[in-house]
Amino acid sequence: MVKAYEKRDTTGYKKLLKEFSAKYNKLTPKDQKANAGYLNGAYYNLCCAYSLLNKKGMALVILKNLYRRGFMIMHTCKKTVI
Repeated sequence: MVKAYEKRDTTGYKKLLKEFSAKYNKLTPKDQKANAGYLNGAYYNLCCAYSLLNKKGMALVILKNLYRRGFMIMHTCKKTVI
Protein backbone atom coordinates (compact mmCIF):
# COMPACT_ATOMS: atom_id res chain seq x y z
CA MET A 1 0.00 0.00 0.00
CA VAL A 2 2.93 2.32 0.64
CA LYS A 3 4.05 2.25 -2.99
CA ALA A 4 0.54 2.92 -4.24
CA TYR A 5 0.23 5.84 -1.80
CA GLU A 6 3.59 7.29 -2.82
CA LYS A 7 2.56 7.10 -6.49
CA ARG A 8 -0.85 8.62 -5.61
CA ASP A 9 -2.36 5.55 -7.29
CA THR A 10 -5.76 5.66 -5.64
CA THR A 11 -7.13 2.82 -7.77
CA GLY A 12 -4.30 0.48 -6.75
CA TYR A 13 -4.48 1.68 -3.17
CA LYS A 14 -8.23 1.00 -2.96
CA LYS A 15 -7.69 -2.51 -4.32
CA LEU A 16 -5.07 -3.23 -1.66
CA LEU A 17 -7.23 -1.61 1.00
CA LYS A 18 -10.13 -3.86 0.02
CA GLU A 19 -7.90 -6.93 0.50
CA PHE A 20 -6.66 -5.55 3.82
CA SER A 21 -10.22 -4.86 4.97
CA ALA A 22 -11.29 -8.40 4.09
CA LYS A 23 -8.52 -9.82 6.27
CA TYR A 24 -9.36 -7.36 9.04
CA ASN A 25 -13.03 -8.37 8.96
CA LYS A 26 -12.05 -12.01 9.56
CA LEU A 27 -10.41 -11.10 12.87
CA THR A 28 -12.18 -11.67 16.16
CA PRO A 29 -13.89 -8.57 17.61
CA LYS A 30 -11.13 -8.36 20.22
CA ASP A 31 -8.42 -8.43 17.56
CA GLN A 32 -10.33 -5.95 15.41
CA LYS A 33 -10.44 -3.53 18.31
CA ALA A 34 -6.73 -4.01 18.97
CA ASN A 35 -5.87 -3.40 15.30
CA ALA A 36 -8.43 -0.74 14.37
CA GLY A 37 -5.71 1.89 14.14
CA TYR A 38 -4.14 0.14 11.18
CA LEU A 39 -7.36 0.12 9.21
CA ASN A 40 -8.21 3.70 10.14
CA GLY A 41 -4.67 4.79 9.27
CA ALA A 42 -4.95 3.14 5.86
CA TYR A 43 -8.19 5.00 5.15
CA TYR A 44 -6.64 8.24 6.39
CA ASN A 45 -3.74 7.76 3.97
CA LEU A 46 -6.23 7.27 1.13
CA CYS A 47 -7.92 10.48 2.22
CA CYS A 48 -4.57 12.27 2.08
CA ALA A 49 -3.81 10.88 -1.38
CA TYR A 50 -7.13 12.19 -2.70
CA SER A 51 -6.44 15.55 -1.13
CA LEU A 52 -2.99 15.74 -2.68
CA LEU A 53 -4.56 14.97 -6.06
CA ASN A 54 -6.97 17.89 -5.46
CA LYS A 55 -9.94 15.51 -5.20
CA LYS A 56 -11.25 17.19 -2.08
CA GLY A 57 -14.75 15.76 -2.34
CA MET A 58 -13.50 12.17 -2.16
CA ALA A 59 -11.10 13.11 0.63
CA LEU A 60 -13.93 14.62 2.67
CA VAL A 61 -16.17 11.56 2.21
CA ILE A 62 -13.43 9.33 3.63
CA LEU A 63 -12.66 11.80 6.39
CA LYS A 64 -16.32 11.92 7.45
CA ASN A 65 -16.49 8.12 7.51
CA LEU A 66 -13.36 7.99 9.65
CA TYR A 67 -14.87 10.49 12.06
CA ARG A 68 -18.04 8.38 12.30
CA ARG A 69 -15.84 5.36 13.14
CA GLY A 70 -14.38 7.37 16.02
CA PHE A 71 -11.02 8.11 14.44
CA MET A 72 -10.02 11.40 16.04
CA ILE A 73 -7.84 13.42 13.71
CA MET A 74 -9.25 16.89 14.14
CA HIS A 75 -5.93 18.36 15.32
CA THR A 76 -4.37 17.30 12.03
CA CYS A 77 -7.31 18.53 9.96
CA LYS A 78 -7.35 21.86 11.70
CA LYS A 79 -3.72 22.47 10.78
CA THR A 80 -4.26 21.31 7.22
CA VAL A 81 -7.61 22.87 6.37
CA ILE A 82 -7.31 26.25 8.06
